[in-house]
Amino acid sequence: MLKKFTPSKHHAMWIAIFSVFIGVLVLRVLALPPQIERLDSLPLKGATFDGEPLQLTRQESQYLGNAEAIKRLYTLGNDSFVVAVIDGTRNRDAVHNPDICYQGEGYTIIKESSLPIPGGEAKVLVMKKEGEVRELAYWYTTGTSRHSSPFKQHVQSTLRRLSLIGHRNEPFLVIIESASPGTDWNATLAAFPELSHI
Repeated sequence: MLKKFTPSKHHAMWIAIFSVFIGVLVLRVLALPPQIERLDSLPLKGATFDGEPLQLTRQESQYLGNAEAIKRLYTLGNDSFVVAVIDGTRNRDAVHNPDICYQGEGYTIIKESSLPIPGGEAKVLVMKKEGEVRELAYWYTTGTSRHSSPFKQHVQSTLRRLSLIGHRNEPFLVIIESASPGTDWNATLAAFPELSHI
């Protein structure tokens, strides 16, 4: 015959410790503030570029949910680019994998390559859909580490949420789409270094 389980003071203590730990983690996740100052650190104008804010589409706003983001049109000489930066602090799903996202919209990736940038590397995609060709570069950044790995981004974001100190930066997603394929990305980032330092 099984003995009836009777919680002891020892069991109660461990249950209390575990409950406090879980409670602190939940509060930590809920209390994480978006990093508006990092988004705002990207200037609209510079010596070699000029920019203007763009309105998010309804579909983009719905997808982002509570996430913070900026979307801008920049001009560098005769070239123009749409730049989007997404802070997923309040909605981790908004910081997505562009490869999958664009393929989900019907684009076929016809070329991909890595692009060295300060602190890491970006990924360049050339895509095609019904004769339309699009080219973009993207990376995830914490301000010091830059890479194009969605898995690493997820790990960094999770570690930030588990940190009780909260000193880590949320990994932003930076997407730069060129208005005309065939972009010299090294020259573009050299003319607009602020992009690779956000």
